[in-house]
Amino acid sequence: MKKKIISTLCISAFLVTGSVHAATFTKSLKGLDINVKAPTVSVPAKTTTKTSVNKAAMKANISSINSKVNSVSSNYQSAVNNLANNLLPKEQLKKYNEEKEKIKSQATSNASVNIEIAENGTVSLNKYIKSSSAKDTFKNLTTAQKTAIKKDLKNLQNVSASYSQIAEQSKTLAKQIKADPGAALELKTDLTDMVKNEVKVTKQVKNIAKLSKSITTSAAKAGVSL
Repeated sequence: MKKKIISTLCISAFLVTGSVHAATFTKSLKGLDINVKAPTVSVPAKTTTKTSVNKAAMKANISSINSKVNSVSSNYQSAVNNLANNLLPKEQLKKYNEEKEKIKSQATSNASVNIEIAENGTVSLNKYIKSSSAKDTFKNLTTAQKTAIKKDLKNLQNVSASYSQIAEQSKTLAKQIKADPGAALELKTDLTDMVKNEVKVTKQVKNIAKLSKSITTSAAKAGVSL
């Protein structure tokens, strides 16, 4: 009798420690009916769902960054247009507007066209501001024009700060995507476009700094405070 009891206890202990999730059935052992728990195999959850979620999140982040680029670039172009209207002579302004329309007709995206127009404007403005006639332009500015120029210079500062933030976000996201071979392959086109935009906005941060400095310096030389 003792042998039967010991055997029963040993079998029970083995079965309890061997499995947490089990199906129970009855087994007869030398005349004794013992409830035995049969181990069940737990299948780990597939990582496919998690991977899909990660890719979806990455794609959503890229879309968010692109949306920011579009919005900020629109503000960038608006500020440069205003500065061109207030500072460029009629002939140069006419040329600038003609080039602007040409860029629009060849544009592939809103962000791209806004950046190209603004960049073209910064080149035109910087070139004119270095000329001898710029001094008279600043001296003859009306109060309303001075106020508008101050506002646009402030807007350019905001654009520059936003572009810098976008560039950092793009770099961080690009590293995350490249670290996941599956995501890098699936999001290859999106990633390429995002990196191109990151290069563009980084360049514009430098252009904006140069333009802002040129305007304030030239105005100061003309005895005008902005």
